[in-house]
Amino acid sequence: MDTYGELRKRGFEVIKYYKFVRGLDSTDEDLIKILKAHCFTMLYNLIESVATNAFEEVYDACGQHTFDDLRSEVKMIVLKNVQGRNARDLVGVLNSLSGDIVLASFKKDELFSGNLDARKLRDTMSEYGIDRRSDYKNDGMHVIKINRNDLGHGVKSFVECGRDYTIEDLGEYIFSTIRFLRRFLSDVERYISAREYLMPTAS
Repeated sequence: MDTYGELRKRGFEVIKYYKFVRGLDSTDEDLIKILKAHCFTMLYNLIESVATNAFEEVYDACGQHTFDDLRSEVKMIVLKNVQGRNARDLVGVLNSLSGDIVLASFKKDELFSGNLDARKLRDTMSEYGIDRRSDYKNDGMHVIKINRNDLGHGVKSFVECGRDYTIEDLGEYIFSTIRFLRRFLSDVERYISAREYLMPTAS
């Protein structure tokens, strides 16, 4: 899966930033709080990028088959997505109800829209019929989402956000999130490799 590379690249960036903040020798307490708060933005970007790219790979795999071949859960998602598309845009790319409709229905930037945490990811996997080999519990991802949204919408300043967390807290959020995303990618990779997105008779 190409998305493993995305996890490695962005995960390395977050860890490098975390080590910089952890090793910073500064008496400016507000600066440290600001830098800690920024970690939530980087972490959320990591989470949404990896999850979105993984589901894009699912769509790419589904698009190699006809609509009739897809398992019922995926068909329902495709049809729901098509409802929100401009019919004029779809007519130009559809020759038949083939894999074209699957690819045309996917809008990468609308998949999670800033609301991704462990629960949302579990729910999305269930919608696609992706089996999970672990409980996928990660309270830290909810904390990351809330803080990222609070910062993005101006609910909290960076100083207000950063003062509530220690550097040790951030380290735990970072490494538990990366472990979580590795498990997630493993399950998605298995789903694609085993062609579990297809009806049993079509695989």
